Amino acid sequence: MKTMGSIVFLSVLLAFCTQLGSASFPSTDHPGFCPDDFMRCLLSYPPDCTYDVECATYEKCCSYMCKMQCKAAIFD
Repeated sequence: MKTMGSIVFLSVLLAFCTQLGSASFPSTDHPGFCPDDFMRCLLSYPPDCTYDVECATYEKCCSYMCKMQCKAAIFD
């Protein structure tokens, strides 16, 4: 019986957290995809960005040429 109560509690907590997360935090992803990057890197450079929201509206934060940087989004 204790297990059933734990499952119900965790289900309610998960549902609450899911609703809270979607309501409290705006999406940081911009539409589109990152361009292909075929570069093989031996080391990576300090990033210019971490999230899409740090880039212009039509750009995405992508791994490109061995570092994270804002690149024009690809729409297919």
